[in-house]
Amino acid sequence: RRGSKALGICPDDPRTHRCIVRFLHATKTNAALPKAVAKVVARQEEELGLARHRSLCMLNEAYLSRAQTNAAAQLAYAEMLALISPEAAAKARQVLLDLDLASASLAVCKEAAQLLGVDGVLADTAAAAQFRHKAHARYPHATVFGGGANDDVPGCDAADLRA
Repeated sequence: RRGSKALGICPDDPRTHRCIVRFLHATKTNAALPKAVAKVVARQEEELGLARHRSLCMLNEAYLSRAQTNAAAQLAYAEMLALISPEAAAKARQVLLDLDLASASLAVCKEAAQLLGVDGVLADTAAAAQFRHKAHARYPHATVFGGGANDDVPGCDAADLRA
């Protein structure tokens, strides 16, 4: 019921989407799921956005089409695509590389870099380097993208940083 309440309150929220897709993926891939639990989950699938004739991939695609210009939503889409369809990792990586960073928060950029990084679910050295370069251009003072702690920050006196 919490998932359906969350969808009612904020259906396009990336965190809600991730939670629902992870939950449905876990229940669909868990062969040891007790029959009673599987039955309850099956009854709730439509409320959670997954009609019986639709796949998790189609649910994820529908989510992206509703929130296509939202960088956080695109990030959630790419991460869930890698979870539910590992063979589509290249497509998921490309979604992250194509993010419009002008509208992306620093937190979204950091999370995308983590997904592409060595320990990320979309780990790819070349893609990670390409993304870090692009993110550095957007956030030149962010140390996570190569900015230095001693960078001159426009409009900020160095004495203010020491205070």
